[in-house]
Amino acid sequence: MIHPKRRSHPIAKSNMTTTSPMDPDQQLMQMGKTIRSLRRQQGLSLQDLSVASGLSASFLSMVERGLSTLALTSVFNVATALNVDIEELLPRTRTRTMPHEKMEVTRNFARNLIPIAIGDREYRFLSAHIEGRTLEPLLVSVKPTTHAEIPYRHKGEEFAWVIKGELVYIVEGHEHILRPGDSIHVISSVSHALRNDTDETAEAVWVLSQPMVHESLGDLTLGHPPVDGE
Repeated sequence: MIHPKRRSHPIAKSNMTTTSPMDPDQQLMQMGKTIRSLRRQQGLSLQDLSVASGLSASFLSMVERGLSTLALTSVFNVATALNVDIEELLPRTRTRTMPHEKMEVTRNFARNLIPIAIGDREYRFLSAHIEGRTLEPLLVSVKPTTHAEIPYRHKGEEFAWVIKGELVYIVEGHEHILRPGDSIHVISSVSHALRNDTDETAEAVWVLSQPMVHESLGDLTLGHPPVDGE
């Protein structure tokens, strides 16, 4: 299957932020419509996208109709399968800055990062866009689970350290309860999923072994408050 050339998006040279807040349901619906539109533009069937992304056609159909959520890793897989930058599928509330060549110091970041919300989770990207980086650290907030996440697999590794609340991490069918101070390190090619069985939002620092966002996204800093599955 041949995809059209990936569209590139130049990094803005200013720190202007574009804000278009939507509630979670609106975001899910908009993401689904965007995926369906891009798929149809490229002449792909749901089965084609399923093969390219590693997600089932039935699940993708539910995502396109706004009936199910995607994990951030799966959003990345769908964007890759559609040969577009992941920013095409995510809310556009963010600040873009030039990447640093080899290092970057970020101070007092946690209180100012713009969250990207997908379903019951909010993701805050903690890293600068250093060229050639292989780690993607995130601050993830997980609201009480209302719809069970379908276990999934992806390339690389992931590490999670719970700093607030309680999370249940399911790895190959085995449940592991994580409380503040607990951590888990998983080879992501094994089946895994996550849920929050409490009635309070939990938070964890996540580190993925591959960058989940194209360099053109820029740093997520200083902005307006806006907001995973298989």
